Amino acid sequence: MKKIKKLLSDSCILFTVFVFILLVACALFVEKTQGVIRGLALETAVLLFICALLLRIFHNILHIEKLNIALRVIFHYVLVVGTSFAASSLISSFTNNKSNQVTSFVILSVITLVYSGIIVVDIIIKRKKQEKKNQAKEYKSIVDD
Repeated sequence: MKKIKKLLSDSCILFTVFVFILLVACALFVEKTQGVIRGLALETAVLLFICALLLRIFHNILHIEKLNIALRVIFHYVLVVGTSFAASSLISSFTNNKSNQVTSFVILSVITLVYSGIIVVDIIIKRKKQEKKNQAKEYKSIVDD
């Protein structure tokens, strides 16, 4: 039950971020009256929540210790990009916005850049935590001898 609660709460946080990004994108790139109405359609909201839920589930792949870190990151990246790309394609079909190859490339590039930044920071933080654990294990008190 705790895992389900954590999964749903993390998905809701991610969903909130997605809705905020969608509102900002609509405000910047689409006419205000049409963009907000189309951007917050029920289909879009449901799709974004499903996408957030899937992304949170896919995040668990990064914690599988049996796989090499490179394989975990590659597998996670493919799933994240696939989910994000499918969601953006479906959103553009809901809003009657025909996506072309340039738009698809821009979306893929932005997702890749954001993913790369997040994964690099995550790996650096994990390594620093591991170094601290290793240093704590290596510590020997000279007073107790």
